[in-house]
Amino acid sequence: MGDHSSVIKEANVAKGQLCKFIRLIEKENDDGERTITEKGPINEQPTQDIYSSYALVEKRFVKDKQTTRSLQVNSQHICDILKELTDSYPQRPSVWEPPLHFDAPFQLLFHHQEDLTKRHEAIKDDPAQEKQQEHLYLLLEYMNGEPAALAADMIRQNKITYSFLWYVFRPGIYVSYRDGNDERILWVEGITPSMMDFSGQFVTLHCLYREYNGWNEGASRIAIKLYENQYFASRGPVPIDLLPVCPLSCIDKRAIVLKDRMRKRGDIYDGLTRETTASRYYKGPFFAVSDDQEGWKLQTIAGRVIIDPQAFVEENPSRQIAVAPWPGNGPTERDILCPSHVHGYNLGTRQWGRFFIEQLSEFEYDQDLWSRVAMNEEQKRLLQSRVANHCPSPDLYDEDKLKGKGFVVLLHGVPGTGKTLTAVAIAEDIQKPLLLYPGGELGHDIDVIEERIKTVVRLASRWGAILLIDEADIFLESRRSSGEVSLERNALIAVFLRQLEHSTGVIFLTSNRASNFDSAVKSRVHITFRYPFPSLSTRRRIWEDLIKARNVESVDLLKSLDAIAEHAMDGREISNTLNSAIDLANHEEEIFDKRHLDVAVKTWALSCVHGFLKDKKLVLVVNS
Repeated sequence: MGDHSSVIKEANVAKGQLCKFIRLIEKENDDGERTITEKGPINEQPTQDIYSSYALVEKRFVKDKQTTRSLQVNSQHICDILKELTDSYPQRPSVWEPPLHFDAPFQLLFHHQEDLTKRHEAIKDDPAQEKQQEHLYLLLEYMNGEPAALAADMIRQNKITYSFLWYVFRPGIYVSYRDGNDERILWVEGITPSMMDFSGQFVTLHCLYREYNGWNEGASRIAIKLYENQYFASRGPVPIDLLPVCPLSCIDKRAIVLKDRMRKRGDIYDGLTRETTASRYYKGPFFAVSDDQEGWKLQTIAGRVIIDPQAFVEENPSRQIAVAPWPGNGPTERDILCPSHVHGYNLGTRQWGRFFIEQLSEFEYDQDLWSRVAMNEEQKRLLQSRVANHCPSPDLYDEDKLKGKGFVVLLHGVPGTGKTLTAVAIAEDIQKPLLLYPGGELGHDIDVIEERIKTVVRLASRWGAILLIDEADIFLESRRSSGEVSLERNALIAVFLRQLEHSTGVIFLTSNRASNFDSAVKSRVHITFRYPFPSLSTRRRIWEDLIKARNVESVDLLKSLDAIAEHAMDGREISNTLNSAIDLANHEEEIFDKRHLDVAVKTWALSCVHGFLKDKKLVLVVNS
C-alpha cells in the first residue's frame, strides 16, 4: 500500500471514491487503548479517518489473542448495488449510506455472490456505468480471496463442510426439514454462527412456518441446531441432502413433489382451523402432553380425537402456541409452510397432544349401534328426542347464564346390562362426539375433583359432545346411606351438584351399585332408566346382534342361539365370550362355527361353577 505519504495523498480523494481496498490492524492493549496500523510494518500510526476515501477497508481487531474481522464499505456505488440486490434478504441493513460494516464471514455478501457476478457481467461494457463496474469488480476480487469462495465449488458437488454451513442456508430460502419420519418445509429467517454447549459445537438455523393458535394465524419460529460432531464427524465435506435440513434447491425434482404434498396438507390444515369442533379419526403416533422433562410423550393410538388449538391453550396455559405477524420481507409461498401437526384432545385416552395432520381422517358414525341397545322403542324415541333437541349454551364461562341449562340422564343397574352402550350408541345416532370419563379418574381430593369435573363439563359443552361419567356411584349415593352424614361426602356431592347445575350440555351418569340415591342428585336428573339383568329373549338378541356385527353369522350358528342364550350372561360377558371364540377360530386358522363358541361358553360356565367369578355366581343363582 506504499508509504504513509501516499496514504495521505490518496486520502484527499472524495469519500469512498478511491477504487482500492486496504487492510488495517486495530489492537487494544490492557489499558483499553487502541492503535491502528496498515497490515505490515510502517513507521507511523495514521488516524482512522484518512482511510475513508478507500472503497473497501478491511479491519482486523486484536484483543487478548482473539482476532475478529470486518469489512467497511465506503463506496456509494457498492452500497447502491447491494441495496438493490438484497431487497428480499431478511437480515439486510436498514440504512444504506456509507460506511457500511459487515462482520466476517460476510454472509450477506456471499449469499449474493452469484447476483453480484451477474450484475458485473451486465454492466462491464456500459461506459455510463464504468465507475460502478470498477467498484463492483473490486468487491468481487476481495471476495475471491476469502476462504468462503471455496464453498461455491463444494455446493455444486452437493457437499459442504461444517465451517461453511452458513453459506448453504441463506436467509430467505425454503428448506426441507426431516424430524424422525416427518418432513415439512420451513423458511429460513437467519442463522447463528458456530457456538458451543455440553454437546459440542453447533450452528443454529432460525426458521419460520405458519401456525394457528385458535385465535390468530401467523408466523411461528423454530430453532434447529446442527451439531458438528453429529453430522460432520469426519471433519470433511458431507452431502447436503443427508442433513436433516436441506435447501429445496439441493433436492431438485423431489422438491416439486414435496411442495405439492405440503399444499395438500395445508388444505387439510385450513379446513381444520375453520371448523368450530373438528372431530376426526386418528391412527398412528402422537405426542401426548407429559409432565416429564421433555414435556411430550410419544404414544400410538387408533381412535377419535377433537382438534381444538384454542382449547389446548386454555387448558394447558404453560404450553402457549406462539404466533407473530409475518415479517415485511417474509416468505411469499406461505401455503407450503404448514406445520406437520395440530393440537387437540384424544377422546380415548383423555389426553391433550399434538396430532400429525396426515394421520387424520374423516370417520362415519355407527348409527346401526342404536338398534342394538336393549331398550323398548318408546323409551328409545323419548331419549332420542330429548338428547337430539338439546342445544348447549355458548356462554361457557358465565356461571350465572349456565345454571340449569344442562340435561342429565341417569342409567343404573347391574354391570353388563348396556348402560355404557346406551350413551355410546345415542352419541353415534345423533352424530355427536362422546367424552367418556370414568368416575374413578376424577380423583379423591375435593379440589381436584371440582376442577376436573368443571373441565370435562366445560369441554363437553364447548364441543357439543355427550359427556358420560361412567360408574359415578360415589357421587350418587345418599349422604345418609350409612346413617350418619360424612362431612367429606357432603362436600363431595355438593361439588358434584354445583357442576351439574352449571352444565349446558347432555350428561349421562351410570351406576352399578347405587341403591339409595341422594335426593339432591335425584332432583337434578331429568330422566332415569333402570337396567335389569338381561332376560332370555334379551340375551338371545344380544348374541345375534354381536354375531352379525362381527360378520361371522351362519345358519347353524344362529339356530344354536336359543340354547346358548340359556346361559345367564350379562352383555359384557356375552361380548367377551364371543371374542374368545373368534380368537380361537383365528388361532386355529379355521372358519368360525358353533364348535368354537361352545368351547368359549363352557369355559365361562366352568369359571362360574368353580367360583372364580363369585359375583356372577350369585347372579346365576338369582336367575336360575
